[in-house]
Amino acid sequence: MRRLVFACALALAATPALSQIAPGKEPGLPPSPKTCDDPPTAVRDIRTDRVYRDPRNSVVDAVVVDRNTRALAGIDRPMRTIVGWSSLWLAKKDAAAATCALAWMTALAKGGAMLGVMSSQQAEGDRKWRTAGVAMAYLKLKERATPEQAATIDPWLNALADKVTAGEKLNKTINNRRYWAGFAAAAVGFATGNETHKTYARAAFDQGLADVAPDGALPAEMGRGQLAAHLHNYALAPLILTAEVAARHGQNWYGEPAGPLHRLVAFVAALNADPSVIAKAANAHQKQPSSGILGWQAFYAKRFPGKLKPVKGAAGPWEYSWLGGDLTGLAAAWVK
Repeated sequence: MRRLVFACALALAATPALSQIAPGKEPGLPPSPKTCDDPPTAVRDIRTDRVYRDPRNSVVDAVVVDRNTRALAGIDRPMRTIVGWSSLWLAKKDAAAATCALAWMTALAKGGAMLGVMSSQQAEGDRKWRTAGVAMAYLKLKERATPEQAATIDPWLNALADKVTAGEKLNKTINNRRYWAGFAAAAVGFATGNETHKTYARAAFDQGLADVAPDGALPAEMGRGQLAAHLHNYALAPLILTAEVAARHGQNWYGEPAGPLHRLVAFVAALNADPSVIAKAANAHQKQPSSGILGWQAFYAKRFPGKLKPVKGAAGPWEYSWLGGDLTGLAAAWVK
């Protein structure tokens, strides 16, 4: 069993060239764990370097990406295993998956995973994205957590969200990173009941809406050259998931039907169907958005039937660990 779990974790840890903005499309749901392996040792520090080679932050250095991927493996293997197990619990109510995921999460919490030294702004981002993913897993699993587990996991997630929001203050440019910080804070805040993190999440979300231009574009992402199309999806996804986390807890953050979030959706849907609509404005041929980040479609198409013509099908299956794993299954479970 140990070899099986480790092999699955290695597969989940595989990352493409855009690893700092795309953790990769994971395989389908993991097998049910027959027994829980001992949890891995918690990794406290993240030492990664800036991946872009140009002032527009549009060309990645494959050598740095590979080095960062290897540096993050000790964090990504257990995190993605936990996220996979949380998706298995949501899809099939697999009790063993929930039990093992919570046991591993408790061990990471006790070890203070990701609460140590961040070597760079890139490392701050790496912590932020992974905090969002593990907090989403906890949202799915918390009903199964024992009081003792919750008493360990909740303070750890709150401490991570404190670090994430503090780290975001170092960013001079407000762009998709702010929305991801808000999403991480929302997932943590609603999972733990922390009002400070909920308040931050709402402010970051509102900032994202304020950033949407009248035509639906995000000016900060338009300046990202060949990644402009990808990064519009990358900015939209955490905004949609933040709204879904709030909706799960009885709050409507989507706003008016013709409001900025819906304008952004319409703009991104159009560029996904025809990237040439943004190529001229961005002054660069566009790289195709990575598959998993398009998972926001599963939620929006289900919540607003008829408003979105999904690219490549809203059914997916869409998987993205930093957004919570199996997005197709999550949308089916959450959006009623």
